[in-house]
Amino acid sequence: MASIHRNLRTSGANWMIYYRDLEGRLKNKSSGTTDKATAKKLAGAMQQSVDEAKKGLSTDRARAIMANFLDGLTRASTGEGLDSAALRQWLVDWLAGKDGTVRGSTLSEYRAAVRDIEKTLSGQLDKPVEALTVKHCIQFRDAMKSRTSTTTANKKLKILRVILGDARKAGLTAKSPAADCPTYEKKESARRGFTLEEITRLLDCTKGTGWHGMILLGFFTGQRLNDLTSLRWNQIDLERGEIAFHQQKTGKRLRLPLHKAALDWLMGQAGDDPDGLVFPDIHGRNASGLFHGVMVSAGLAQPRGHAKTKNGRGAKRELSDLSFHSLRHSAATMLRATGATDVLARAVLGHESAEVARQYTHLQADDLRGAVNSLPDPTQRKNK
Repeated sequence: MASIHRNLRTSGANWMIYYRDLEGRLKNKSSGTTDKATAKKLAGAMQQSVDEAKKGLSTDRARAIMANFLDGLTRASTGEGLDSAALRQWLVDWLAGKDGTVRGSTLSEYRAAVRDIEKTLSGQLDKPVEALTVKHCIQFRDAMKSRTSTTTANKKLKILRVILGDARKAGLTAKSPAADCPTYEKKESARRGFTLEEITRLLDCTKGTGWHGMILLGFFTGQRLNDLTSLRWNQIDLERGEIAFHQQKTGKRLRLPLHKAALDWLMGQAGDDPDGLVFPDIHGRNASGLFHGVMVSAGLAQPRGHAKTKNGRGAKRELSDLSFHSLRHSAATMLRATGATDVLARAVLGHESAEVARQYTHLQADDLRGAVNSLPDPTQRKNK
């Protein structure tokens, strides 16, 4: 039974309402008033809200009733909502807490996910975090799936789980409803690597541009798009023919030998500023979209258009089986085709595994250079 109490020694103190939540834990909440009769009415309404929430409702619905009552109580007594517990403010606070504690690429993913949450669950932004239900989480997951791949939709849902899990730790909600929202079953990827002839076609249509070097480095080092677009000249030792990476995805540091074709291209582009970007015309732009345009020019992909689609720009695109990441698949496949061991191939690509970690220290620089130099040179081939 809800009750009211007040510290009589404190002049002008508001009455406090004491009640037990849905899990039976004793909680208290300021009534926002010094009037005993009003406080009793609020306590009675609180008890009624608890009783209604327990009448065969789902846990999510019960929590929503309680959360809405608490928010209404605050608005009635102070004229303000529970801003500190509202989803909108929590998203702002959560992002601020991640700034400087995670890698830049991870923070960018978090920011994008928060924007998606704000757009998809706009009706919940000014309500308490505890008012979110499994149904809302499923709504968010399904909205992401309708516009992106299964992998991306699952990743967005996992970020929502982290956000609500941290809200639970902060005492804003008793349980994260996203924890009960399952991810989509991931189908086997249809992505593949480029053939050598296809890489040659990409190189032929990008001569004289930064993408020519991006493609060479993507194939001969097997590194990811983000790591290459942010590459700076101080990461490259032209004299020794080596290149260094600090992988954004894994945090791993790599130093790899350069294939002669990639080294020749870099030597022809080297500038005087060691801190300068190797690919200034690509850095900071939608590199993935730009590369799709390169594939279109090489006849390896269809143009992306929105004018002819009845669903507009928000519609989910058909996913291509080729992307810049396919160069990484090509490197892995062709390294193994030349006789490189699985451990050596993984070491070149920077794959994380316990086996690579154990054996990496035993690999000599000549082993890595030999593996890279064994890759076929697409610049020496002619289109058939």
